[in-house]
Amino acid sequence: MAAPLERLERIMLATDGTRHSRAAEAAAAWLAKQSGAGMSALQAVIGDTGYPLMVPGDEHAAVKDARDHMAELCRRMAGEGIQCQPLVSPAANPFQVIVERAGETGADLIIMGRRDRSDLSRLMMGDNTAKVIGHAPCPVMVVPKSASVPWHGIVVATDGSEFSERAVATAGWFAKELKIPLRVLAVVTGREGDPDAAGARRVADAAKTALADVDTLADCAVERGRPDQVIVSYANRHGADLIVVGSHGRTGLARLMVGSVSERVVGHFDGAVLVVR
Repeated sequence: MAAPLERLERIMLATDGTRHSRAAEAAAAWLAKQSGAGMSALQAVIGDTGYPLMVPGDEHAAVKDARDHMAELCRRMAGEGIQCQPLVSPAANPFQVIVERAGETGADLIIMGRRDRSDLSRLMMGDNTAKVIGHAPCPVMVVPKSASVPWHGIVVATDGSEFSERAVATAGWFAKELKIPLRVLAVVTGREGDPDAAGARRVADAAKTALADVDTLADCAVERGRPDQVIVSYANRHGADLIVVGSHGRTGLARLMVGSVSERVVGHFDGAVLVVR
């Protein structure tokens, strides 16, 4: 289980070199400038068959293209005063490479893009992303191509679970570091085992207490409905650019899976989503 974010010294940017990763690259650069963090930029290269490219001298065209993209990306970062380490790795399972490199480089945060999907498949975040979140040694931020920086507001959703408490602590760190408004949201679902209205208010108040040292805390709200829909709607109404959620709710799931609420929030929100476990 990853710890809540309490510092940001190293960012791992996982990019595929396509337009789907441009917003993730921009978010990583902006966050690195705001925090003073260093960065490792990784591109995992997969062959057409799904197997890693193992060519002597790494001269395969796909590997060369990835190296060229990483070199150009890190040159741009250097031009903005950001220390950037380019990494290119042939990979059969991209999530394994991302998780391993994050551990090797001591990353405090992984940032990765999100591909467009149909309305149906957007209900799920994608196997690779889910596995990165399930195995990563740190929080994972998923950034769709529609997202932009700078951020103007953060929403953290909580149900009082251990994962949510970690999400609240991480959101508080971001709000203090970036000096932007933070809103806490607890949702009444009406499902057995979930907090009722009074319980949700207690959860929201507990988060408020935990965030007592956050000067930009703007609201601790309780709303009713299906959690993923309420969270995204609330964030949109309040102009939030970042949603922070725990990877699992009170029901919990196996380590390879991510809770359906966080999955759906990642799939449907047009801004960045930070998943903490």
